[in-house]
Amino acid sequence: MRTKTGGGKAGQAKPAPRRPPRGAPTALYDGRVLHFGGALNTKDLAALDDYLGSPAVRNEMFDAILHDSTDTQYGSRKCDAAWLKFGDLPAQRKLRKLVKAANDEWQLLPRTKAGFRCEYEDAQYTEYRGDREAHFKQWHLDAHDGGEDAEDSRAITLIILLAEPEVDFEGGDLEIMRPRWPGGQASAVQWKRGDVIAFPACEVWHRVMPTTKGLRRTIVVWAKDPTAHAMNREARNAEADAEIALARNPPPVIDVISTDNIVHGSRKRRRPDYAGLNAELSDAASDDGGAYAAPADPAPAPRSSPEDDSDDDFDA
Repeated sequence: MRTKTGGGKAGQAKPAPRRPPRGAPTALYDGRVLHFGGALNTKDLAALDDYLGSPAVRNEMFDAILHDSTDTQYGSRKCDAAWLKFGDLPAQRKLRKLVKAANDEWQLLPRTKAGFRCEYEDAQYTEYRGDREAHFKQWHLDAHDGGEDAEDSRAITLIILLAEPEVDFEGGDLEIMRPRWPGGQASAVQWKRGDVIAFPACEVWHRVMPTTKGLRRTIVVWAKDPTAHAMNREARNAEADAEIALARNPPPVIDVISTDNIVHGSRKRRRPDYAGLNAELSDAASDDGGAYAAPADPAPAPRSSPEDDSDDDFDA
C-alpha cells in the first residue's frame, strides 16, 4: 500500500536535500570567515609533516615569545615559529585555489583579465607547546586598512590546522570576535586536522588561547594586494596636500560673541526702536518715496530707575 508524504503526491518520494559542491566552504560569523573542511587530505598532510620535520625547517625555528603585556597589539604571545617560502610548501597549489575561492567571495584582490593579482608573503609555521602553555592570547588583526607597515598589504589570511584537537593537543582554541574588538561576540572555531580557515586580514579580530597539553601546529598563509601600499601612499599624499593647502589659505576667522556676554555683560542686547527710526526718516527723501517700513512694535515699558539692568527685554 502506497502512503502519502507530507506536501507531496501519493507515492512520490521527497527530493534529497541539495549538498554543497565538493570543497565548498562553510560561511561563519556573518560571512567574513570561511571554513574549508577537509581541504587537505591525508597525502597532503603527510607531505607537510615530512617537510616541516626536515632539518631545513627545524633550523629556521625561533622562539617567538613577546612579553605578557597589553600595552601593544602584539604584546602577549608565546610560541615557536619559522618563516617559510610559500612556493616550497607541499600542497601550495591547493592553497592557491583556496585563496581564489575566498577572493571570489570577498573581492579583496585587484582584478585582471586572467583573474586577480596577488603576492604571497612567507608562510608562518607555528608550534604551540602544552608544556609552555603557548598562546597568542592578545586580540589582534593581521593587517590594518590604510596602514604603512609591510604586513598591512595582507588581504586574505589562511590558517591550516596540522594537528588533531583533543588527540594531538588540548586547549589552543582559535577564537574569533565579531563584528569587532572590543565589544563583539567571541566564540571558538570548531575544526579538525586538515581544515583551513580563511578571513579578510584587516577585518577579523582573533586570538589563540593557551595550549595546555600536547603540540598544536599550524601554518598561516597571507595573500597580499601588491597595489595596497601604492594606494595607501596616494591617500596619505592627498591628505598631506590638503593640509598644506589649508595652511596656505586658512579660512577667515569669524568672531563669535558669547551669549553669556550678551546676557550678563555691559553690552546688553536692546530691543530695536522701530517707531523712533520711522519718525526720523519720515521726512527724508527716499528712492521709493516712502518712509522706512518696520513692523509695529509696542512702546517699551518704562523702567523703574536708570540703574535697572534686568533681563526682561532679552529674547532667549
